[in-house]
Amino acid sequence: MSLTPPLSGAVTEDIQSWTQLPRQVVITADGAGTHALTEANGELRAAQAGAFGNLRMGYLTQWRAADSDIVSLWGPPSTFTTTPSTNKPQIGHLHRVSLMPDMRSYQAVAVFHDAFLGTPNQLHCEAVTFDGVALTQINDQVLSQALTKALRVWWARRFTFGSQFAEYICEPRSMRLIDDGDIVRIQNMAVTGFNTPATGMPVTNSVPDQGFFRLTFGGTDGTDGLAGGDVTWVDTTNTAKNLMPYYVRSQVVGNRLRVKQWIHGEPEPRVWGLDVALTDPRTPLADGWNGVWVGHVQSGSSHRFRDLQITRLR
Repeated sequence: MSLTPPLSGAVTEDIQSWTQLPRQVVITADGAGTHALTEANGELRAAQAGAFGNLRMGYLTQWRAADSDIVSLWGPPSTFTTTPSTNKPQIGHLHRVSLMPDMRSYQAVAVFHDAFLGTPNQLHCEAVTFDGVALTQINDQVLSQALTKALRVWWARRFTFGSQFAEYICEPRSMRLIDDGDIVRIQNMAVTGFNTPATGMPVTNSVPDQGFFRLTFGGTDGTDGLAGGDVTWVDTTNTAKNLMPYYVRSQVVGNRLRVKQWIHGEPEPRVWGLDVALTDPRTPLADGWNGVWVGHVQSGSSHRFRDLQITRLR
């Protein structure tokens, strides 16, 4: 993905590796907890190294900017729990991260996925201060745009090879929406035997960039060349998967914070979902580092960024 820089003269850096975000700041520590940072299949992944689920970190550019634009595709966490609340995932963007006069605390403008209410499409958009122990949220603004994660079945077939399998190819073909283990429901197929129960079924053998996946359930072998069915996500455990991955673009110019979000495969909205003035005197207005926020990753899970672009506007 390559998005046009939002303003002429802007300088955009495509972030393909964690080494491009060399500056690390601790937002809130949790014991000796750290993140294991890896890159795989075009994604930046941050996993929890040990049982330190309250750890929050910022991973930042070496260069600074007063005004910046950040866009990335936020993947759902690989696991998700509703209790305890400290294990709910946080993923986000950071603008203007800078040291405060005490040379110990930081101030920043942050946009991050809501962790504690567990609403997958809810974002906190605000100025923050933090010192590795405490996080203070300033004039919190909430953005929760209506998102619909769905695919259209283009072709399907059923065959028997030991077990019975149903295979589906969907549009858009170049999707990154589906993954092994996702719980999906198939409806409205021309051949109704390709529909699933309302509770859905787990995906296997997915090939996201070809729109392909397989389900294991019985029926009559054959092909549905008309297809035309609909795929939706119905996971009751990892509810973040029912809406994520989605894109978030956040932009800080002067004292204004602008944010929008949209599902992968859909066009970027022309209108900002949130456009607010940052009026609190604790809001940083000078230049600072920019990057991503990773927090509340539980042991055995990971957060995923893709198509991460950070643009220096000024």
